[in-house]
Amino acid sequence: MHYEGSFGVVSSRDAVYSFVTDPKSVATILPDVQDVKIIDANSFSLKAKLGFSLVNGLMDVKCTFTEKNPYTFLRLNATADGLSSVVDLESSFTLEDMQGGGTRVKWTADARIAGLIARVGSRLIDSATERYVTRMIDALKQKLCQ
Repeated sequence: MHYEGSFGVVSSRDAVYSFVTDPKSVATILPDVQDVKIIDANSFSLKAKLGFSLVNGLMDVKCTFTEKNPYTFLRLNATADGLSSVVDLESSFTLEDMQGGGTRVKWTADARIAGLIARVGSRLIDSATERYVTRMIDALKQKLCQ
């Protein structure tokens, strides 16, 4: 499943890049998160409540920044394991200066789901995944506008 979009914020590219490359900051935009552990500057783990239809519960999530081009690009990979399922999410963020100031954030998210959750049905999974990604992006916009 592929999702993408863009949005503008008044924050500078430096400020946006600093936020999206900080594991503690990124953890604050992920829905239903608990027990965040920072492993190093590029990796962190957490527990997140995920669910689709009747399949609900906590999943162990490992997140790694796999590519960083200072102030212009970031790729974050996350793998969630639990509920007899695996969810892989690859997100990327491209940062550009906007005319008149601020930063344009172009984002993509690609999700792959296997196991029990994948058996729920593609329409339901796509809808739930889109809601989850939308919640993350909305939280990111809110944090960057503070």
